Amino acid sequence: MIYDTIIVGKGPAGVTAGIYLARANKSVLIIGNGYGALETAESIDNYYALDNMSGKELAKKGESQAKSFGAKILEDEVTAIEYMGDFNVKTKTESFTTKTVLIATGKPKKKISAKNFDKFVGKGISFC
Repeated sequence: MIYDTIIVGKGPAGVTAGIYLARANKSVLIIGNGYGALETAESIDNYYALDNMSGKELAKKGESQAKSFGAKILEDEVTAIEYMGDFNVKTKTESFTTKTVLIATGKPKKKISAKNFDKFVGKGISFC
């Protein structure tokens, strides 16, 4: 199968793009390893129309919505992307062909050099 789009990254940006593409009747595969910043978000309480929930709960709701429109989601790590007329996207376990690739991998959080900083991420220290 040749996908219309493979999205690398299954955080909010990647999954949202997948939702819109799948709603437009495009074949979509979203590949990611974890939920990025949502992984450690203990509480999401400032998002329009959503009750308080964890980052993982929000991520799972997004994935469920993307799947409801036909997007496929794979928990894996992309190891290579090659272009040969179409793109060949390789993961640790498989290889896929697509017409387009969308990179939505986010960026690292900025850390401060404070004692026990890492210990309190998600337990009082949060990122926006």
